Order: sequence, then structure tokens, then C-alpha cells
Amino acid sequence: MDAIETILAIAAFVLVVLIALAVFIGPVLAIIALRRTRQVIDLRDEVGELHRRLRVLEAGRSATVVDVLPAREKPAVAATAEPARARQRPRPVQPARDASRETVRIESFIGRRVLAWIAAGLLVLAAAFFLNYALQSGMIGPAGQVSIAALVAAALCAWGFRQYRRGDWIIYQILTGTGTVLLFFAIYAAFALYPLLTAPAAGIYLAILMGEAALLAVLYRSRVIAFLSIIGALLTPILISEQGDPFLVYFAYLLVLNVAVQGIFALRPWVGMRTLALVGTQGLFWIWFLHRYHPDKHHSVVIFQVLLAAVFLAPDWLAAVRRAWSAEDWALQVILPWFLFVTLHRVLGELYPSWMGSLALLMAIVWTLFVVAASHSRFVRDPVRPLVYLGTALAFLGLSFPLQAKAYWATLGWAAEGVALWWLGLRIQNRLLRWAGVVFLLLATFGAIDVMSVYAPEYPYDPIVNRRTLTVLVVAAALFATAWAARVFKDCLELVDQVVRYATGLTGVVLVWLVLSFEVWDSVRLFATDEDSMIPHTALSFAWALYAGALLAIGFRLQHSPTRWTALGLLSVTILKLLFYDLSELGGVYRVLTFLVGAIVLAAAAAAYRRVRIAHAHGIAESSND
Repeated sequence: MDAIETILAIAAFVLVVLIALAVFIGPVLAIIALRRTRQVIDLRDEVGELHRRLRVLEAGRSATVVDVLPAREKPAVAATAEPARARQRPRPVQPARDASRETVRIESFIGRRVLAWIAAGLLVLAAAFFLNYALQSGMIGPAGQVSIAALVAAALCAWGFRQYRRGDWIIYQILTGTGTVLLFFAIYAAFALYPLLTAPAAGIYLAILMGEAALLAVLYRSRVIAFLSIIGALLTPILISEQGDPFLVYFAYLLVLNVAVQGIFALRPWVGMRTLALVGTQGLFWIWFLHRYHPDKHHSVVIFQVLLAAVFLAPDWLAAVRRAWSAEDWALQVILPWFLFVTLHRVLGELYPSWMGSLALLMAIVWTLFVVAASHSRFVRDPVRPLVYLGTALAFLGLSFPLQAKAYWATLGWAAEGVALWWLGLRIQNRLLRWAGVVFLLLATFGAIDVMSVYAPEYPYDPIVNRRTLTVLVVAAALFATAWAARVFKDCLELVDQVVRYATGLTGVVLVWLVLSFEVWDSVRLFATDEDSMIPHTALSFAWALYAGALLAIGFRLQHSPTRWTALGLLSVTILKLLFYDLSELGGVYRVLTFLVGAIVLAAAAAAYRRVRIAHAHGIAESSND
């Protein structure tokens, strides 16, 4: 009751303000209009005087021409000049009559329009005050209050239809939208505030109301009413709830709602309508899932999600025959499969955890078939559609590895898929495939780093032949294969591809250096008898120097300067370790051995560079294959 009184008070205040504005501003507007009318009349008089003078000047010029004509022609011209001058005289202006006419028009406007609107406002205030008095005194019960709200809502909708017939498109949208919202809350009040309707009856009435609002939206071509109907339909299950869990009715209602939205979109393709329906439906589903789901209902949940995906996929494929994709189509086809997969993984993962990788693989196969179908000549040529489907299929394929296998197997799968996609993208000159390959290679690189960080060697230890070292070496080999494939197709590379080429090669070198360091450290530490011995540090310096020397030799053999520069960088790191760590921490024979090995490797590198310099001096130039 307090809420109704507040609403009535606000409405009364607004009407009083409007009436006051009409009473005080109306005469002011009349005075301003009268003054503007006088100015217009004066301006019109001046323009008339200018026209009269111009006609006189033109008549004088005609008289001059008549004087120079022969005598026998003068009477004829003179006879015709005078009537023409008479015809060209401006009409006399009557300022007093026009001013009185404008005054009568303003008075008529105030008497007919302003007073009529003031009378209507006072009548509305009287009705509001009577309604407030009737509610406070108990003259109108709950049924009467709901009936009054429904009648007002129906009157607003009828008024909106009348305005629609007149072509006032802003007013009819406001009136119809307000009437729809008022009727929606009237039905909800009959269920929630007063025991007039049961939950099923209220739900049916609200569903019918939203259906009628959707029909009005199609008839009026009103996007606002369409969105109001969808929002109301999504709010209905939240507002109208009852004891128990009629989940089958709940799922059926949501499916019918989305089918109706697809039908509206077929007639009026408004952007954002389908996205609102899909996101709202998934939100309602997850609200239900978090509070009322039980594993016994998993069959119904799976069927509901599959049917919901079909509701959005089937119309899209039917429309693909006659139109290309829009931005909303692109967004829906990106998020739709993930809504489906997340739900299936959540529901079926508890019952069949070992099959989740197969589920992702099945999704990848289905979306691969979509790629093939989207490339058919029957559909509109749309380059975005196959690429979106292909990206989705590749994402599910990459996801199948960590779901089905352990971390190192997933890393191997990502590496193999990345190399394959990169090579295929270069082979057929497809940029999306190359980018997808780079993504999977990044996943494989991070997976290799994760394997190195979490692997804990134990005794007995298998050097080299363990899952950490083998996994990282396979990933490094994939990165080297990626760089080699880019080198083979170097004539058709873009700037980004060149960056990927050198970045993958350098990353592969760094991964091998890291896993070699871990391998040498763990092997020596586990087999060493003295825990405080400096043998692991000595062996690490040996390994770094030898690895840099081997990499330098490969650079000379392949005549590849980036490889040699990488080797020089590793030699620099080795020298820094010798000078800043080994010199101060190692002692005795270990210091001698590390510096001796470093000297040998550096001397060999210098000799190799001297040989290349002598070769250049004799004219045997190094051919660059970069």
C-alpha cells in the first residue's frame, strides 16, 4: 500500500508541475509569438516595397526602349506596356488584418489545446486521488487493484495502437511498452502479493503476454518491444517459482522461448536479440544447475543442451543459403560450442571421467565436418564461416590432449599439431592455419617448461631417457622443424612469419640448453658421493661450453649466421659463469678443469672464425641461405 501511495504522490507532483508550466508559460509564449508575428509582418512589408520599386525600375527601362523604336511601332508597344505595368503591381499588404489573425490563432490554441490538457491533467489527478482514497479505505480489494492495473495497461496498449495507425512511432512504442510492463507486474502481483493466481496459471499468463508482446513487436517493427518481451520471458521463471523441481517443464519453456526468438529474427533481423536469448537461457540453466541438479537428471540436461545448440545452428545453416554472416553470427558461433562443451564436461565428467578427451575429440570432428560443409558451393561464399569453424575444431583438438593424457603427452600432442598446422599454412598460404600452429607451439613450449619445473628425479635415475628430457627434446625438435619449414618457404613469408621463424629457432635452442642443464645437474648430483662437492658446477660449465661449441659448429656447417650468433651468446654466458662464479667458488682441480675446457672451446671457435676469414681472403665466399 505504501508503494502505491508513493507512486500516486509522484504522479500527482508531475501533473501539478506540468499544469503550472502550462498556466504560467502559455501567456508568455503567446506574447513572444505575437511579437515575432509583428516582426514578420514588418519584414514582409519591406520586401513588398522592394518588389514595387523593382517593378517601377523595370517599367522605366521598358519606356526607354519604346522611345527609340520607329513611330509606327510606338503605339502598339505603349499600349501593351501599360497593362503589363498594371499586372505587375504588388498586392496591397494589410498588416492589421494579419496581426489580428495571428492573435486569434494563439488565443484559439490556448483555449482549445492548453485548457484541454489542463483539464485532462486535473481529471487524472482526481482519478488518482480517488484511487488512493479507495485503496486506503478498503473500497477496492486485491482483485479490484489488479483489475484496474490490467485495464490501465490494456488502455495504454490500445492507445499505442491508435498512435501506430497515425504514424507516431515514438509515442506508440512508449505506450505499448509501458502497458506491457504494467500488465506483466499486474499478473506477477496477482501471484506474489495476492493469492489470486497459482504458479502454473501465472506462468501461463505471463508466457501468453510475452508472446503477444513479441507479435506486437513484429507488427510495429519495434525493437524496444521485442527486447522487453525477451527480458520479461527470461524473468518469468525467476519470478514465478513453486515447490518441487519441474525441470522438464522448465527446459521445455526455455527451448520454446529460443525458438520464438529465432522466429522473430527471421521476420525482423534485429541485432542482439538472439545473443540476449542465448546468454539469458544459459544463465537461467546454470542457476537451476547450481541449486537443483542431481546426477539422475543428466540425460535431460544433455538432451536440453544439444537441442538448444540445434535451435541456434539449424536456422543459421538455413540462412547461409541466402546471406553472409554478420558480427553477431560470428559471436554466437564462437560461444555456442563452448556453452555445450562446458555443460557436457561438467555433467558427464562425474560419470565418465576417462572419456572427456574423447568428448573434445568428438566436438573437433563435428566442427571439422562443419568446415567441409561451409565450403560447399550451395552456401553463400563467406570466408569467415569456415575459418571460425576451423578455429573451433582446432581448439577442441588441442584440448583433447590434456583431457585424455598426462601433461607430457599433452605437450607432445600440441607440438605435433603446431608443426603440422604451420607447415600446412605455409603449403596452402593460409594465414589462419599458421596462427593456429603458432598458438599450439606456444602451448607446447609452456607445457615443456611446466614439465621441467615439476619433474622430480629419483634414484635410480635414467639419464636422457626420462619423460622430462624426452618431452623437452621433442618440443625443441618441433620448434626447429617450424623454423626449417619457414626457411623452405622463405619466398612467400610475411614479416610476422619471419619473426616466428627466428623466434622458434631461438626458443628451441634455449629449451635444449635448459634441459641439458637440468640433466647434467641431476645426473651428477645423484651419482656424486660428496653432497658438498663442486662436481655439479664443474660439469655444468663443461656442458655449457661444449653445447655452445657444438651449436657454433652447426652454424658453420649450415652457413647460418643466426645460429652462430646464438652460439656466441651462450659462450658469453659461459664466460660470465667462469669469471663470476667458478673463479670464486671452485677450488683446486675443478677450477683448473673448467678454465681449461673453456679455453679449448674458445680457441676452437677462434680457429673456426680464422678459417672462415682465410676462406674469404681466397675468394671462397660463404653463401648465405638465410
